[in-house]
Amino acid sequence: MRHPGRLVVILALALGCTSCATPQVSYPEFSREQTAADLPQALAESGDGSVDLATVRHVGDVDGYDVYLARGREAENTICVAIVKDGEWESTGCGGNGVTVTTRSGAKVEAGGIRTGEDEENALSDSVRVVG
Repeated sequence: MRHPGRLVVILALALGCTSCATPQVSYPEFSREQTAADLPQALAESGDGSVDLATVRHVGDVDGYDVYLARGREAENTICVAIVKDGEWESTGCGGNGVTVTTRSGAKVEAGGIRTGEDEENALSDSVRVVG
């Protein structure tokens, strides 16, 4: 026996789930070729493995910390910020729509669509800013 209602339900679920996927966000920093300055040895050797090393880009510095933007290794639309100080990897944060990472000095670095709502912003690049 055929159940045309099942087909309608299956199609509705399939179409509905396509809107559940995180949209691919474009980050202008990735449009340029990676250089040696974009990939610090500390991140390549000591990082936590969460970033795709082929996508790491140096975007600036704040309070003596070098700030890097990268795509995540695990999920297609993940964006990451890595922090390096004095040649030593300190931390990495990753998120789907964006990410906020705070340095040990208290500087808050945001990337992507994450906005903490703090008034003062200082752009490090098109997609990365220091807030607070």
